[in-house]
Amino acid sequence: MYRNKSGGRNMAGRLMSGKPNMAALRNIVGIGMASLAGVLFLLGAAFAQSAPPSLPPAAPAAEPPTAAPPLAQPATPETLPGVDSTEIPPGVVEGEPLPPPVIAAEPIIGRLAILRGLDKVTGRTVDFRAPIGQKVRFKSLILEAKGCEKAAPESLPEVSIYVEVDEAARQIARPHVRKGANSVAAQPEISINRIFSGWLFASSPGLSAIEHPVYDVWAIDCRI
Repeated sequence: MYRNKSGGRNMAGRLMSGKPNMAALRNIVGIGMASLAGVLFLLGAAFAQSAPPSLPPAAPAAEPPTAAPPLAQPATPETLPGVDSTEIPPGVVEGEPLPPPVIAAEPIIGRLAILRGLDKVTGRTVDFRAPIGQKVRFKSLILEAKGCEKAAPESLPEVSIYVEVDEAARQIARPHVRKGANSVAAQPEISINRIFSGWLFASSPGLSAIEHPVYDVWAIDCRI
């Protein structure tokens, strides 16, 4: 350092003395450039420390969703070219609207069944009453009506009776039993056999007929 300073003075003295030296001029210019570079380096470092951090690049804006194309509407006489909705081709008639559906009315529940008994041998018939839940007798048949229904007045006429039919049959009597001077005749035994159980319909007597060789029973009416 001392040499440089002394050398600088010597060079300056030489310049002032009027004796230029090219080597001294080059040394002076080199020292100045080095000093200027050092100053610029220090300024750049200070500016880099004080500058705010750079923000990340912004994301690209999302494109708005494109609307779906409208659905194709079916062609109607109004939209078809050259077609008048009021014109009807010959031979074509306008469709008539269907009537509203008919809702069946609730049937009438009765408490008294009217039955008709038939004697197939003689061909005679007789009508008799059969209260619901009570047993009645026709010839050798014992009948019990469990329930009966009658269609509402606005519906098709129909009477249905649920009935159970038993047949009372007598067995062959036993021979006389003698006890001393008195003789006692044995009483005949009666057996009950179920021959039918189901619905009887007034409109269709043969739909559910009673299978009996001599007698038959039909449904006639159901009363409240």
